[in-house]
Amino acid sequence: MSRLRMVRLPADVPVSAISVKGAQSNIRRNEDGTITVEYDGLLVIDGRHILSPGQLLALWSGRALVEFELGDATLRPDDDMPVSDKARLSAYAIGSDTGRKVRELGHPDAKTLPVLQMMREKTAADGAAQAQTAEHRAYLAEVDKVFEEMIDAWQQAIALKWTNDV
Repeated sequence: MSRLRMVRLPADVPVSAISVKGAQSNIRRNEDGTITVEYDGLLVIDGRHILSPGQLLALWSGRALVEFELGDATLRPDDDMPVSDKARLSAYAIGSDTGRKVRELGHPDAKTLPVLQMMREKTAADGAAQAQTAEHRAYLAEVDKVFEEMIDAWQQAIALKWTNDV
């Protein structure tokens, strides 16, 4: 039997709004009214997929690796890798590395959010100071968009109480 991811949801979440995609799941209401969900796949609340911090880090790391491989492992200025792919590679690599380092330091996942926000701002500021071409400005806009998506996903993840994030 595989280890199950476990999350505790607030009492105001209706059980009917919760679904799980995967082979194993258990949804139960606790004595205090909260809901515990154990599962091995994907959590869906009100039609929205909710990923745990661990799932997000794995996803971002995987996406960075895929983008890197698609770019034939090159990021030279003369590389023909599309700007949007380079931007995703950069943002996902920064996001996964940031989350992993925060965890390695023993901090809770909530500490990752301000670091992600700071990295977004620093990347934008450093890039703006260096951007001289339309391509570079497009790259920065795409990096900012990906950071926004990552920060939103991270906020959703840390809003829940994960008791087992395998």
